[in-house]
Amino acid sequence: MKYLVLLLLPINVFAAAFSYSGDWRMETDLYHNLSLNNNNPGTVSSDYANGANGAPLIPTAVNKTKAYWLQRFKVKPELIVYDNVRIESEMIFLAGSALNSTNLGGSTNNMVAGGVMGTDNVHASLAVRRAWLNWSSDWGILTMGRQPFNFGLGMTFNSGDGLWDYYGDSVDRIAYKLMMGDVYFQLGADIRSEGAVNYVADNHNSFMAQLGYTEPESNMEIAFMWYFKFGSYGERVHTYDVFQKKTFAASNITLGVEAAYQKGTQLSFINPNQNETLQAFGLLFEFDWAPSSIDLGFRTGLATGNNGSNDNRDYCFRFNRAYKIAMLLFNEDLGIAGDSVHGSQGIGTDFNTQGAVFFAPYLKWTMFDNLTWGNTIAYAVTQKSAGGRNKHLGIEWDTDFTYMWKDNLETGLRYGMFFPAGYFATRATAVGLMATVGLKF
Repeated sequence: MKYLVLLLLPINVFAAAFSYSGDWRMETDLYHNLSLNNNNPGTVSSDYANGANGAPLIPTAVNKTKAYWLQRFKVKPELIVYDNVRIESEMIFLAGSALNSTNLGGSTNNMVAGGVMGTDNVHASLAVRRAWLNWSSDWGILTMGRQPFNFGLGMTFNSGDGLWDYYGDSVDRIAYKLMMGDVYFQLGADIRSEGAVNYVADNHNSFMAQLGYTEPESNMEIAFMWYFKFGSYGERVHTYDVFQKKTFAASNITLGVEAAYQKGTQLSFINPNQNETLQAFGLLFEFDWAPSSIDLGFRTGLATGNNGSNDNRDYCFRFNRAYKIAMLLFNEDLGIAGDSVHGSQGIGTDFNTQGAVFFAPYLKWTMFDNLTWGNTIAYAVTQKSAGGRNKHLGIEWDTDFTYMWKDNLETGLRYGMFFPAGYFATRATAVGLMATVGLKF
């Protein structure tokens, strides 16, 4: 009985200080002509292309259409140890990917999606994606553990916490955020890769410093961040990022701007056995006006790129993969049509790392209390031109309907069409269709 009391006591104590939230989402996807070529269905998956003696296992494994069912169940438990000490966590169910070539699951940052359901490709699993401690005081907050990382508008670092986000940044970090009224100062240290524990030359670490100002009454935030990555093979990369966001309550207008500059030395993306000099710049501007049932806005930005020369220099600014502007453009492998699930590496990385300049206006109309109709037009060009290739990527039109059955339960239907421009040798129109169900709790 003594051991029973000792065992039950902490259970009862912690049960009264436990809460959770989360979401479940499901989608059925169909994409056609992502290769933008009526005569070329796409690229054969590496899962099928490496048979005995190099012979393809299934030569016809790729066609012009891909369709799948994708789901994810996310739970975010919170344990309140004391009033000022809390342990946060995030667990993902059904986090496996269907094929080795898919880009969902398998790493700390990308354990956000779900498995593609079908025959022997189901990898139902549980992944503890994040777990960290928050210790707050009158002066600030101390955090330790694997935690989400988001800054500004999500251009460089994006936690991917939205219901329909597929990727997100997590870091193994210890940090302290000093609060001085509306001003805060934060210092942090990350361990990105330890390598052999008795050998320091293969480690990869980072330092972070932020200085910010928040004014809740005027809905304004300004912040500056310095992020320094260093590690083996001479990696030394500095990221300087500044953003400002302001909401005007009287007019329901929100303005946001973020600019980032990256400079240093890193391992080459093309030749991993040599270093290259990185010098890249990214710029993002967001505008949103929501007067009543209408939500009107646009997103526009710039990511510097490379011109194709191999001079051991990298001018490519890579937007965070979680930042999306359209259903197909910078979200799917346009011009390639591989078998990956939402396989694009993101703005700036796609299209031979030639950078990007994009403009994406949108209009959402709440037609009834529960039904919203949205439209997005996305247009983009590459920032650099290489090999005489035309810079114009094309234009995309997306339309979607979302019905809110309850405040936390929605169903949706999305349709997108991408019309390729001069960058692509062939001009077949790519289309995408998605039906969704989302539940928050």
